[in-house]
Amino acid sequence: MIRAKGEGTASVHFGDRDSWNVQGAYSPAQNWSVMADGFRANDPPGADSGGGNGHIISGGIGYYRPFNNHFMWDTYGILGFGGVENRFSSLDVSSSFVRYGLQPSAGFQSKFFDAFFSSRLVGLSYYNTKGSDPAEVQYLKTVGTQFLFEPAVTLRAGYKVIKVQAQVGHSHNITDSSFKQDDEIASVGFVYTFKR
Repeated sequence: MIRAKGEGTASVHFGDRDSWNVQGAYSPAQNWSVMADGFRANDPPGADSGGGNGHIISGGIGYYRPFNNHFMWDTYGILGFGGVENRFSSLDVSSSFVRYGLQPSAGFQSKFFDAFFSSRLVGLSYYNTKGSDPAEVQYLKTVGTQFLFEPAVTLRAGYKVIKVQAQVGHSHNITDSSFKQDDEIASVGFVYTFKR
């Protein structure tokens, strides 16, 4: 979270399914910030199952407001584009997607420790779906836009400009709870905070 004009953050996180996430944010004007985010995951095939991979690149514009020296909140409007590919033995399906929505958060910051609660409400729409598995291709072509609610808790510890971060969260499909997706979110990484 950013507190003042000229402040920014850069971070890298690693999670399950051989995933990594690079994020950055910067405040060009007081109470306003921009962010960028890149994510990639790779699930290699197992002995008796297929595998897959996915990626997304997104950006956003946010408004933030400190309550006092330690507590603050922010909200971002986000837009991202990505793709997924799943393999089932000799069959496969791939699709592009667009994700858009709001990402509010609130939290506590100090020199040594930060704690945030965030939530993300997004729409997810698939397009350009193709592959050799007709059932999976038809499935993604007919699901329409899915709306997801994704709460998360983030903890950071370190000293001033560099901290270790751990995040856990959940992805709940509001539109269709039986939709095939990963529900749990977990990662660890490092965050660097800089000021102009």
